[in-house]
Amino acid sequence: MKKLINVCLLVVLIAFTGSLKASESVSVEVTNSLVDVSLTNIVKGEKLNIKDYYGSVLYTTTLEEMPVYRKYFNFADLPNGLYFVETETPYDVTITKILKNEEKVSLIDNSEKIIFKPQISVDSKNVKVMFTNLHLDTLTVAIYDSEYNILETEISTKELYTKVYDFSRMPLGEYEIHFTLADKVFVEKISF
Repeated sequence: MKKLINVCLLVVLIAFTGSLKASESVSVEVTNSLVDVSLTNIVKGEKLNIKDYYGSVLYTTTLEEMPVYRKYFNFADLPNGLYFVETETPYDVTITKILKNEEKVSLIDNSEKIIFKPQISVDSKNVKVMFTNLHLDTLTVAIYDSEYNILETEISTKELYTKVYDFSRMPLGEYEIHFTLADKVFVEKISF
């Protein structure tokens, strides 16, 4: 038990440090109708997306490892509404909200949100799950079999969700664990 507590504390510390790094590596600024997105310390495979309120992707790119990436987006011809600048690394997603109306394009103050991705490890027939939920949003964890039958569901608002799922009585096959947090869904696939 003491080892589990120490591991959990280490994960929270790593998550907090990662959130500081993430907030320093993504910069979104607005001037008139131009949105300036700057990224630093890019890891290979990092993604940049611009989405509208309905989740439609207006721009997407997958980056190579590089020290700096910068791109300007002209929002002048876009309809009024809410937009999202999302950067995604293997460990987290950073979301910044932008509002466009008749008068201007602007950042929504204090809207940057970092959502950590779930961490999973499989050991024999046990699946260890860990999810850091810094914003204490409602987290729904659901496990599905290969025919998309729901096997288990759990809801949590804890800052650190940890659980070990025992698959020893389950038949061999493929399974999916869905982590739903606000409007984000992370799907992890496992097989035995």
